[in-house]
Amino acid sequence: MTVAVAERKATDIRSIINPLPSQERLLDAQYEYEYLLFGGAAGPGKSYILRWAAIDFLMYAASQGHYGVRVGLFCEDYPSLKDRQVTKIRREFPTWLGELKGSQDEGYGFFLRPQWGSGAIMLRNLDKPAKYASAEFAGIYVDELTKNTRQMFDDLRFRKRWIGMDHSPFVAATNPGSAGHAWVKKLWIDQDFSGDDDRLDPSTFLFIPARIQEMIDLRPELIRPSYLATLNSLPDAMRRAMLDGDWTVFSGQVFSEWRSNLHVCEPFKIPASWTRWVAIDYGFANPFCALWFARSPDKKHVYIYRELYERGWLAREQARRVKAASEGERIWLYAADPSMWQKKRETTGISFADEYGREGLTLTKANNERLAGWDVCHEALAWKELPNGRLLKEPRLQVFSTCPNFIRTVPALPYDPIKVEDVDTDAEDHPGDAWRYGMMAEVRAEVPSWHWKA
Repeated sequence: MTVAVAERKATDIRSIINPLPSQERLLDAQYEYEYLLFGGAAGPGKSYILRWAAIDFLMYAASQGHYGVRVGLFCEDYPSLKDRQVTKIRREFPTWLGELKGSQDEGYGFFLRPQWGSGAIMLRNLDKPAKYASAEFAGIYVDELTKNTRQMFDDLRFRKRWIGMDHSPFVAATNPGSAGHAWVKKLWIDQDFSGDDDRLDPSTFLFIPARIQEMIDLRPELIRPSYLATLNSLPDAMRRAMLDGDWTVFSGQVFSEWRSNLHVCEPFKIPASWTRWVAIDYGFANPFCALWFARSPDKKHVYIYRELYERGWLAREQARRVKAASEGERIWLYAADPSMWQKKRETTGISFADEYGREGLTLTKANNERLAGWDVCHEALAWKELPNGRLLKEPRLQVFSTCPNFIRTVPALPYDPIKVEDVDTDAEDHPGDAWRYGMMAEVRAEVPSWHWKA
């Protein structure tokens, strides 16, 4: 076996990898795209091709005269790194290729032998991504990307650089679901680069679907019939995610009853007599979210008709923005995150609620019973369908299509892996929390019914 002098295609490491067509597409695409995601169904060798893609890249780098190159292979924590990658590398990578070992200077990794360029895959976990602030990697490979936050993505991606190399890929593999589902889906699946992502170049992102059917057709010996039977026996939403790679549903999805055609509507002019209120979830480094609610006089429907969603606004700026957006409307109350009443040292003992008050906006502490609140939200989304497809019961909640952050994040909320009936607070839950505050305000505080003429 020889490494090519100049041409990657002459490197016969591919004969050892023996990739499926989608896996080979990933191997090639890492040299063309900056941000690459291989994801979808369970089973078609996502973790496998991720570690071999790192080897392919290192050997190509050596063929171009770049020796001693370092790439990072990351999992969300050390047990996952050991189970999904370390044990597999020990079994799969031939000894003539390199050695799995610890280095006092560099830590644990797989180090290629000198004849293959002396590159290395540095094996790392992401319990604290900021600890790699001074690190440099020619390529970054992340297993199960959706188990990580968007902040992790930003922390890592500006560490992908190597002197003399013009291209440093970020390659990830994942299933739908988990805390990072919303931001991963936004960038790679929906190709939505609005908001904070408007400086990213969409042409540098590529999603390659992983389909288990490809393995069934081409490598049936690698798929146990019992595994397929298990996938086919899963509940519908989980089966669609794990077997079909459907990103609209996933295992652990909290609001699986969400349907865009039922819960999203086009804006209309809300009559002045309808009861209106606002719910606020505070944030600064994390986004702040405010939602505007309106209820029909017959109490059969609640609409979320406006949202504010932004990071980096101080409390007084938030208050001014909320107040301005509500101008000319009769707002019953402003239900806010109870943590906003905590006294802050940096504001000399003044709470965020006090700062809102100084801008002329009086807040009411929201009911923060989490499980009861999520139950109320489920009830608001509930609907029933007859066998002929007609609706027996319409959902009570509808959201204006002009509230994109609510529509993007709420259907993507996963359950907490420990508190299994609660939402995972590591997910992008700010619109969800504001929604919960708003729905609990209506249910528990007896929202008044008035008729007000402008």
